Amino acid sequence: MDPLLPQLTEIQNTYILLRHGETDFNAKRLFPGSLDVPLNNTGITQAREVKLPLTPQRVLASPLGRALHTARLVLGAHQLDVSIHIDSRLQEKHGGVAEGLSLQELQTAYPEVWSAWDLEELPIIASRTKYPHGESDLDVAIRLQSLIHEIETKVHNEVFLLVTHGGVMRAMRLLAGLSKKDIYPGRHLPNCAIEIYRPGEQEGIIYE
Repeated sequence: MDPLLPQLTEIQNTYILLRHGETDFNAKRLFPGSLDVPLNNTGITQAREVKLPLTPQRVLASPLGRALHTARLVLGAHQLDVSIHIDSRLQEKHGGVAEGLSLQELQTAYPEVWSAWDLEELPIIASRTKYPHGESDLDVAIRLQSLIHEIETKVHNEVFLLVTHGGVMRAMRLLAGLSKKDIYPGRHLPNCAIEIYRPGEQEGIIYE
């Protein structure tokens, strides 16, 4: 594991991470990054059909419209009267010059960045790799860790719903110390995918 990466060795709250619904960029396999791309009709339907595994007591969302809209639709569909707190630390990884490009264009223009995620080593190289003027997974993990640490010092034994993006969900896997095959299981995380992190019975973190 990357020695620069802060680790979540123990948590006292349960975190449900939810990726936003589909956008036109997702449908066309374009890299949105920090661009504020709205949900399309499919994404709106996906958000309304999300099945939450637990009832959240607190909800935080990325400021980008596709995540915030997803959060509002999910809460509405579940008839949950919970305030949504916007936190920029949940914003998608900034892609720099890669934003708006297709996956094929990225493979052609930046093969060294693209291929880093296919390396067999521990994800040190992959976590530090980034497109010019963009963020790495390590950068995202550090800002995400600051949010989790802030929550953990103030609140205990509650369920948080974090409505966010694929890059942030990957960063959470990095923080939890998962293996490379779990951190980088593939290039595509489905829209409205859910991942859960909860306290272990004795210690550590249980990932589902």
